[in-house]
Amino acid sequence: MDYITVNLNSASEEELTLAIKENSHIYHMMQREIAKLKQASISSETKTKFATFEKSNEQALEESENSDIDEEFEDEVEYYYQALKDIKTENLEREIDFALPSRKNYQYERIMMRLIAEHFRVIKEIKDFINTEKVSLEEAFLSEEFNLTTKRLEILKDRLFFSELDMESIKAEKNNLIFVPTQSGNIRILDEIDHIDSEYYERFAGLFQSIIDGTFRNVRRFSRNSNLAGLCEVKDFKTRVLFKRLNGNSYAIISAFIKKSDNDKGYRNMVSSYYSDYLTMEDNIKSKLDDPSFLNLHLFYTEELFNKISPYTSSKVKTKGDE
Repeated sequence: MDYITVNLNSASEEELTLAIKENSHIYHMMQREIAKLKQASISSETKTKFATFEKSNEQALEESENSDIDEEFEDEVEYYYQALKDIKTENLEREIDFALPSRKNYQYERIMMRLIAEHFRVIKEIKDFINTEKVSLEEAFLSEEFNLTTKRLEILKDRLFFSELDMESIKAEKNNLIFVPTQSGNIRILDEIDHIDSEYYERFAGLFQSIIDGTFRNVRRFSRNSNLAGLCEVKDFKTRVLFKRLNGNSYAIISAFIKKSDNDKGYRNMVSSYYSDYLTMEDNIKSKLDDPSFLNLHLFYTEELFNKISPYTSSKVKTKGDE
């Protein structure tokens, strides 16, 4: 099936929604997170109706999962979509600019179209629910989600039509790698790299560079497991780097390792253990992100990492603004 394109200036909400279904073979790609209905101050009848509404969406998701889909692309879309949903700040435009894929991502326009279409879909579903159940946004406690989604949509539409020069100007500032220590205070990544076969170093260099320049190679977010909510990984052949966005352009680098197979029994336990350790330090790390000396220290760690994995190209860590 050929990829469907639509003109955002003239396409209807229905056409954009159809594009989602046809382009990805999955209409309800994400778990339904339309703003949670408050358990208090809402009638049991409305609760039942909304539960039925969500159940129909889950059934559509189950049916669509039987179709062939581009899993890597879906993982990428979900990563950026959830990153956008996590943004609930007054400085919405700047945070969105940081959260969007780099123009250097060869699927930039395709990802942006999907993100825009997903936002149209959420707005349409909220409107449909409100109209069908004859309640107001405030009565259904959906106004905050509706307003945020609408604001994000307008910014996304604007960014889609940015020139490459404009986008690179916005994203000229490199992403900062913040290296998570072990409980004993060592920088875990630097210790781990020393115990990895050097034949994989080039792949690891590419993964770390993709976080720095915002292309995020084969990115995936562990969003379906509550114990790993917010944890992400970039990956290449057998190589994995676990990370989490802290805020703005700072990313916590949690672990790097070789994953022997997708059925590696110890993989999930290891990831859960490292992430659990990280979460105990997260608030302390975030509190230091405005400290220049802290950022300079981790820039030093970045240089040290690249000295280990790509000694012939490590004299200058590339940034988003580099040619």
